[in-house]
Amino acid sequence: MKMKLGASVLMLLTLGALGEVVVNFKKCAGFFRDGNPPVFTTKRPRDSSDTRYVKICQSYKNQYRYATLYDTANKIPMYSAYKYTRTVKCKVKRRKITWKIEPQGNRCLQPCLNVELQAYKSDYDNSGYNRGHLYPHCHTPDGETSESTFTLTNAAPQKWKFNDDWYKNVEAKVKIDLTTCVNARRKSYVVTGVVPSTGEKPLTLNNSRVNVPTHFWTAYCCCDNNEQGGLPIRTPPGHHKNIYKNNFKSSTLKIILLQIV
Repeated sequence: MKMKLGASVLMLLTLGALGEVVVNFKKCAGFFRDGNPPVFTTKRPRDSSDTRYVKICQSYKNQYRYATLYDTANKIPMYSAYKYTRTVKCKVKRRKITWKIEPQGNRCLQPCLNVELQAYKSDYDNSGYNRGHLYPHCHTPDGETSESTFTLTNAAPQKWKFNDDWYKNVEAKVKIDLTTCVNARRKSYVVTGVVPSTGEKPLTLNNSRVNVPTHFWTAYCCCDNNEQGGLPIRTPPGHHKNIYKNNFKSSTLKIILLQIV
């Protein structure tokens, strides 16, 4: 799989709100560097169609918070994109947050995603998997944006240990880089996504509704106020960083520097 994100940092790990469905990301283009969503070069699934992958401008309390590309067949997001602006410590208490599906309260005042195309809380119950954020709540700038990330259109199955490792080895460390960028009065753009499991019998949760990804990845860049630059943070110029970990076999985190395409 090839993804064009400009100069960025790519991290790849192996596993083990109200969403407004839009024709394109024009309404929430500000969450992408230069307003351009990622471009993937890969084989299309046999059952893929123009309606399988849904673009969602994630809205909460009448404000767009981030953007998501959602796979309605696998019932997981392909990626969520956001701008990082936090400069203070994360103080949100997760135990007070309730996970949501769209639309909330069975109301749809805007184009939204059919509930039958989403994962449910019951899909995760007793499955051995956690609901892994793509846009993590501690990367959000405020409490309301944090609440908006607790939607199942922004989550994919993660093994419990992987969920903890992903937070400690990726989210927390990336946050340091992003905060450094913001404190230097630059702009940080982040895209975090998954690689769904494939094959004759793709790995799914217990009831076979929700796909379990084989990989999680995140890519980010730091740009100056003119949207120029975007050089990787703490990596040699002209390179980006690929970090991956096998969740089922080893907890070792490997880092590889790759030439930007």
